[in-house]
Amino acid sequence: MTCIHIKPFVIGLWAWLLLGVCLPLNAMTLPNQQLELVQGERHILIPIAQVRHQAHRSFVVYDPFALQKTHMQGVDLKTLLTQYFDPLPRQLRIKAWDDYSVVLSDWQFEHWVLVTAQDDQYLTLRDRGPLRLVRADLQIEPPLRLRDFKEWIWMVRQIQVVQE
Repeated sequence: MTCIHIKPFVIGLWAWLLLGVCLPLNAMTLPNQQLELVQGERHILIPIAQVRHQAHRSFVVYDPFALQKTHMQGVDLKTLLTQYFDPLPRQLRIKAWDDYSVVLSDWQFEHWVLVTAQDDQYLTLRDRGPLRLVRADLQIEPPLRLRDFKEWIWMVRQIQVVQE
């Protein structure tokens, strides 16, 4: 019978290697669970759980990526921002976890919803969440060219007021 002896150094090396690989993966899949609102030097951090608690708007919209209608739940962007900004800004910069950034002008006149759940499941980073900005009034089935579809912003992490 052969007996294998593994030295503590080798076990320690494997443990450090696993930590080095697993911790960055966890950081990618488990982002800071907060939405950041920025206006000048003012930064407000809102826990995602608090946004989910305010998510009383439900609607059905066609998901062009899943090629089917889907049920979404969230909070109206205007309703959420009214709690923190007075007056409401005309322009917003939306930033995502993947560093995508876009400026919305005159966004108050659109039906933007900060979505927290889809088909009764909370969004995660794997689902392009935990927050997704969606136009609830959009009735495209399916869009003619998917690459031109710009009515959703995935993985929202920050909403910044653009100074005019």
